[in-house]
Amino acid sequence: MISLLRQRNYGLLWVSQLVSQTGNWALFAALPFFVFQVTGSVLATGTMFAVEVIPAIVIGSLAGVFVDRWDRRWTMIGANVARGALLLLLIFFRSPEQVWLVYIVAFVSSVANLFFNPANNALLPLLVSKQELVTANSLDALGENAARIIGPAIGGAALAYVGLTAVALIDMATYFIGAGLIFLIQVPGDGQAASDRNAAGQGLTAQWLAFWKEWVSGLRLAIGYRPLAYVFLAAGVALIGDSILSVLLVVFVQGSVGGGAQEFGWILTARGVGGILGGLAVARFGPRFRPKNLIAFGMAGVGALLLLALWYPKLWFVLLISVLFGLPTMAWLIAGQTWLQTNTTDEYRGRLFGAFETYAAFMGLLGIGFASLAGDALGVHTSLAVAAALFIGAGLLAFVLLQPRFLEEAAASEIE
Repeated sequence: MISLLRQRNYGLLWVSQLVSQTGNWALFAALPFFVFQVTGSVLATGTMFAVEVIPAIVIGSLAGVFVDRWDRRWTMIGANVARGALLLLLIFFRSPEQVWLVYIVAFVSSVANLFFNPANNALLPLLVSKQELVTANSLDALGENAARIIGPAIGGAALAYVGLTAVALIDMATYFIGAGLIFLIQVPGDGQAASDRNAAGQGLTAQWLAFWKEWVSGLRLAIGYRPLAYVFLAAGVALIGDSILSVLLVVFVQGSVGGGAQEFGWILTARGVGGILGGLAVARFGPRFRPKNLIAFGMAGVGALLLLALWYPKLWFVLLISVLFGLPTMAWLIAGQTWLQTNTTDEYRGRLFGAFETYAAFMGLLGIGFASLAGDALGVHTSLAVAAALFIGAGLLAFVLLQPRFLEEAAASEIE
């Protein structure tokens, strides 16, 4: 792991991710609380979450086409600079009537993420060898979980003691620093997408026709190429379960565990710590296992641990389970990302991850809808048991569908 971080290009990418994601989580923690604080409206707070999710559903897969057309490094730099500059709007916030400024920031930041994340996932295989991908993705997950712990603490403290302007300035600095570090990365080759080179000299109509053709071909790849379609299917089932868990966790903590806001914070922190430990474990031992096994047993492991928490909802035990969640969660997320990166070509990676952003957002909305309706009708325990069953079912799907005998008919020519 340390040797990989010492590689100049990957080290710069990793540090830039850690810095900018810390700012991301600081803002994510501060904005919803701030909106509710100044408006006193649950609807206004929920609207902020909605404007963050909608872009992924509407343009997520389209953004992936641009990622495949543009230089990935400059796409990431542009996304960070745009997010940082946009935060200037929050400095002008003066009254509850200006809450629309917060919505604009949340919306455009979400759009920028739709370009940044696929570009990052597509760029990574160009900076490390295929044998190092599991370790590299594990280190990325480790940085994400570290930012998830550090960022909210910074954002909450800055909002409480200084105000929203301080949060905006801190987040702006992290984006600009991240952009500067990415600028220093040297990508093998010229870094320009083949489709972008081929589009040079074409007329506007021809370029738009080419764009839509590339978009359709990316969707066809995700749906029609079995190694990818099967992972999409299993991940979709798991993501529905994850959304149910996210929505009902606070209700479970209050109603079944008997905890309050402090105990809920402990559980979130425990999950972050578990994510770090899980990322380290997968980085160290993950390359010894086949990605398909990590995906299958990781998904099923999350479901099994959730059932244990439902069986014995005592605070100390739920805290322990929250830490243990980290290993199977990181196993299936890291292995799934590695699987998507290695089962397509560089020409298609941006479109593939853009399509996955849209797919994940849609599945997340299904889970949120189920939790919102079934939480009261079925009860929290039953609804969370459904989430656990979905995780276990997703693991079984991945274990069966990713066996060689189910994939043998899928030839590499299907990518064309």
